[in-house]
Amino acid sequence: MRDQRLLAKAYAWLGDGLPEWKFTAENPPALKSKEQINGSHAEKSSMVREALQGGGERAQQCKRDMGDGVPYLELVEPIKQIKREGRLEEALVLCYKAIEAAERDAKGVMPAPWYTDQAAIAHRKLGQWAEEIAVLKRWLARCPGAYRAGSSIAERLGKLEGK
Repeated sequence: MRDQRLLAKAYAWLGDGLPEWKFTAENPPALKSKEQINGSHAEKSSMVREALQGGGERAQQCKRDMGDGVPYLELVEPIKQIKREGRLEEALVLCYKAIEAAERDAKGVMPAPWYTDQAAIAHRKLGQWAEEIAVLKRWLARCPGAYRAGSSIAERLGKLEGK
């Protein structure tokens, strides 16, 4: 019993062969969306922490991925939460920190587009059309040509520009 409400757990294995579970009695799956959010954030934090402790190239990459000392992967849930609360200007600050870190991390491949999408959405909701277009163009300018066509960023910009 949690929060004075009864919750039930049920598991069904639909795959071939013996079941393969990542969950245990000590580590059950999340039942509420807040637990899922916290679990996702904890998983990313754990992955980053392990990489930093392990040293080597992976640790160096995580250090490069940091914006103000926070790996940009760990900004996903805070950005989502701040946006849910309607604090779009604050969400934009985190989005741009993550965008900068993702650009540093890209090294000739596609920078992570999620942060650009989120910044574009926040600009749209704030009525900042020029800024929305600018952030989309920024991503496209830093993205190798092979990844541009057909990307969600290119499609969004095409709709805005009437193409």
